[in-house]
Amino acid sequence: ISAEGDLIDLGLAAKLIEKSGTWIRYNDSHLGQGREKARLYLKENPDVAEEIRQKIKTSREPLVETEKEEKA
Repeated sequence: ISAEGDLIDLGLAAKLIEKSGTWIRYNDSHLGQGREKARLYLKENPDVAEEIRQKIKTSREPLVETEKEEKA
């Protein structure tokens, strides 16, 4: 289990991180081409990872579907 990988997943769900083809971007920066490169970037740049983590905590986007939404 990778904390950085979880940040990527949650960042995508919160629409803080964008995926275009194989590229993963945050703001105007490319985190990497592919999930593994993006994960390594966040591991090597803990300040960026922490910024994303804080934004996820304050995000108003639903990060998981509720049971009601799944049945609809």
